[in-house]
Amino acid sequence: MEQEDTPKPRSGAPSDGHTLLERMRASLAALEQLAPPARADLPSDVREALQRETAALQQVRGELEALLSREALTREERSARLSMEQGREQRTNPLNLLAAGVAHEINNPLAYTMGNIEYLRQRLPCHTLPAPLADECQQVLEEALEGARHIRRIVADLRALSQGDTRADEPVDLPAVLERTLRMAATHLRHRARVVRDYGPDVPPVLGTPTKLGQVVLNLVVNAAQAFPEGRVSENQLTLSLREETDAVVLSVADTGRGIPPEILPHVFNPFFTTRGEGMGMGLPICREIVTSLGGDLRVHSEPGKGTTVEVTLRRAARPEPKVASREAAPTHRARRILVVDDEPRVVDLLRRLMRGQELVSAANGREALERLRATPDFDVILCDLMMPELTGMDVYETVRATWPGLHERIVFMSGGVFSVEMQRFLKQVKNPLLTKPFEPQRLQGVLATAHERLGH
Repeated sequence: MEQEDTPKPRSGAPSDGHTLLERMRASLAALEQLAPPARADLPSDVREALQRETAALQQVRGELEALLSREALTREERSARLSMEQGREQRTNPLNLLAAGVAHEINNPLAYTMGNIEYLRQRLPCHTLPAPLADECQQVLEEALEGARHIRRIVADLRALSQGDTRADEPVDLPAVLERTLRMAATHLRHRARVVRDYGPDVPPVLGTPTKLGQVVLNLVVNAAQAFPEGRVSENQLTLSLREETDAVVLSVADTGRGIPPEILPHVFNPFFTTRGEGMGMGLPICREIVTSLGGDLRVHSEPGKGTTVEVTLRRAARPEPKVASREAAPTHRARRILVVDDEPRVVDLLRRLMRGQELVSAANGREALERLRATPDFDVILCDLMMPELTGMDVYETVRATWPGLHERIVFMSGGVFSVEMQRFLKQVKNPLLTKPFEPQRLQGVLATAHERLGH
């Protein structure tokens, strides 16, 4: 009896799964030709044995096909996750740099704007002005200062969002994150829905970082806002609530929007899945990835026509020990010799005005500062901007430490936005104070007094 040749294993490298499957299919086809069920010329025991072997091989083939299918799905998931991570990095890195750069450029003029307004406010009322006019001038300055402070809060939120996720998990004030996020998303919500807050001041802290949690909340709030049509604020509501559980805090973001159809709901965490033409389908997958990396959980509940609720479960952190309130040192009246290093002339003018009575020497850049120090290094305090062309504040610090040992301890850094990883690492390593622009005059005086006290002056 002639038999068809079955494929034989090839020598050399081992076969992959798909090659093995093809060989098995060929072997099964040969067996089925040898012993079809209607073939009566074979002894019954031989036919039954062939049929049993054929059935066994068919089962193995089915298992191998299922295994290969699962492996293919796993590869697709890994590829999708990699694409998601690469896409997020490509999008967020330039945006983070842009956001931090914008924050820095705004904070410099905002510093001298706020400082000058505060300077004038403290010197009113003036006896040469009629009382009604003096009161009106005071009110105008208060309003201008309020507007400048609002800009400062917006820029601070932008700067916080632009910072990287290099910090380890720490206790985070979740209500503060929600408030900051709602300010950032105000333009999305103002004409779409009313915002209801359902949380008190005593919510325990959660583990995470302000940046990671801020990104999650911002994505969820913007997603919810997009579920509402514009112009029906009274009919639409977005509710942010917090509740405590045994070892966790649960954040609920609930909207009264269109809801998600049941057939779509299982796919909302799939990367690049979106039902909106302008969306990229990355918001919820990124949120779940962040929350999972923090040891939490994210779930979505939705009912068409009634709305959607996203619940984020986060690990509860231990409450930090209460800090002992320290009385801010009063500014000394003895004249100090202060070197101010900043490439923004208006900031230098403001500092000169706020530190009237002190001997102030200015330098427009790092090289000029080092020249001043080489001429006479006997400064009580050095106020040095971190971000400057050519020589940065870090460069000035390293040169001062190497050339005039001990003088580097008198440096107080100023910055409108520290955004590079290198600078963040540097500030953690050194013990020098940081004065963040824009600063209140009281904050400046307090930092200077603390620096004097620390050095035993």
